[in-house]
Amino acid sequence: MGDQLSHTVDVTPPPVADNPLLFISHRHAQKSIADVLKVFLETWTGGQVEVHQSSSADAEGPRQGQNLTRELRNALWRAGVVVLLYTTQDEDWSYCMWECGVAQLPEPSDTKTIVLQSSEQYPAVFAEQLRVGMSSETDIEKFVNNLLTDQDYFPKLGRAVTKHLPHSQIVKNAAADLHNELRAVLPERGVDDNEEWPPYPQLTIMLSDEQLARIKAAEGSVEDKIAVAHRIVFEECDVVGGDGKIGSIFGVNGFPLRRPTTIPMRELVERWTNYSPTPGSRWRDDLARQIWDTVTGGNPTARWQLMRGADLDNTAWYGPVVRYFKRIRAEHRAEVDVTFCKFRLDGDKRPEIEVVDVNGDG
Repeated sequence: MGDQLSHTVDVTPPPVADNPLLFISHRHAQKSIADVLKVFLETWTGGQVEVHQSSSADAEGPRQGQNLTRELRNALWRAGVVVLLYTTQDEDWSYCMWECGVAQLPEPSDTKTIVLQSSEQYPAVFAEQLRVGMSSETDIEKFVNNLLTDQDYFPKLGRAVTKHLPHSQIVKNAAADLHNELRAVLPERGVDDNEEWPPYPQLTIMLSDEQLARIKAAEGSVEDKIAVAHRIVFEECDVVGGDGKIGSIFGVNGFPLRRPTTIPMRELVERWTNYSPTPGSRWRDDLARQIWDTVTGGNPTARWQLMRGADLDNTAWYGPVVRYFKRIRAEHRAEVDVTFCKFRLDGDKRPEIEVVDVNGDG
């Protein structure tokens, strides 16, 4: 699914079907929202609008045995309307952006893109596009009124998809129904521009004084000593803090994590191993070495053994860095804050590090 717009592609649209097509672009995490929109469209348009929602077994989507990218391109080229379901900016929207871009081919295109957003955040590229606040009754009513009564909403259809009059009571009822259904599946709290979100996810690991002593007393070669730290950290230690993004990376509910709640580190790792596309990553070895360096008074240096998270929609790569060590003597323990640095991807979805020119030329 790493196809990029820069690739050379055949932009010859497939034959136009009788019914107009509306393409719902969304991450898998927003499937419940997409399902609500699909049911609404089918109910209120009498099946006159074809809905492409690849995450649904019932909606029109790529056929088994067919090339996924080719099937998606065909649907996107046919689409008269693309609806992007957007939640918060701390998620990876690269594939949805790819879908929205492909829908505009071949240029010039009369396909309209509409952003349905659950908060005040939206993709910067769509700053001038029509945006609909899913929690706003007024926005939803405008969206439904245009969808059901606008003569030009689906340009290739040449008429409105229903015979309902604009701003009629039945249209207002339809909007109220959609608004109520969306409220039931939207995230419990949106993130607005004044709230915090973790661009670099972080978790906190607790080490008891006894565990610290064993790490310091380990014998043998450096690698043997690091192996002791590795075993203690990933088999014995608890995570005592972490933000919501950490939960997404490791595929574990219960984050943001706040005391007195704890989660065994081994559970996070086990969950991550089962669901990450990079289970062979050696990020744990890298982190164990950094923690050993820290505990024994050395200078920890990240070796950038990168990993992908359990959320397959998130294509970012992360590398752990020991950011802070705090000894709490009164409680006979220490805490290690670990930040998971996020790496930008190049055109082939590979991690990319940008070296800044200290002379100011770059």
